[in-house]
Amino acid sequence: MTSGGTCSGPDDYSDLRWRLDAQGRLVSLLNGQCVAVAANGSLTTTAAGCSSAPGTNQTWSYDAGGSGALRLVGSNLCLTAPAPPPPPVAYAQLCGRIQAYNGMQAVNPPGGYCLALNAAGAWTLTAGAGAAAVRLAAGNVSAAGGGFDSRWPSRLGLSMHGSKVAATINGSAVATTVDNTAAFGLAALGSGYHAAVFDDFAATAA
Repeated sequence: MTSGGTCSGPDDYSDLRWRLDAQGRLVSLLNGQCVAVAANGSLTTTAAGCSSAPGTNQTWSYDAGGSGALRLVGSNLCLTAPAPPPPPVAYAQLCGRIQAYNGMQAVNPPGGYCLALNAAGAWTLTAGAGAAAVRLAAGNVSAAGGGFDSRWPSRLGLSMHGSKVAATINGSAVATTVDNTAAFGLAALGSGYHAAVFDDFAATAA
């Protein structure tokens, strides 16, 4: 935690336990609770978790200076960004209903549904395998409210109920579509040929 007019300095925080959600709340990946700055300047989690009431939680934003730091809105308190992973960072992806597997490359996705997010904030939702894969939806979370910085963790969500396929990134819905490519299959995590960290993976029945 640093303070000052701008967010600068070394990336001295490397514990990837927090993420910024779509409402600008700093959320703990360990328990889903909102993180707040206590009176003594330390970081703590709220006992009641994240409230949906406007103005209840402290709001954070990415520093306009491009440092990757998070600034507590209305103050000069900043949380420096974790060191970026080794380049090149291509993408990380979450897949479901996999019925065929020829690799996890973005150009040759496994047979099923895959939500991929790259370091620039671009995402794609695909169905099918290999060259026959179809892009169901695509977008960029960098343009969404709250911003995006690949140095901070992101939470990918993929749900399939019958023919309805829905994708979320950091708790915000990015795509909902109807598709009948795959009715069942396995779940998987994937990335490019680079370091990637996955935490708190869960698969639940519909």
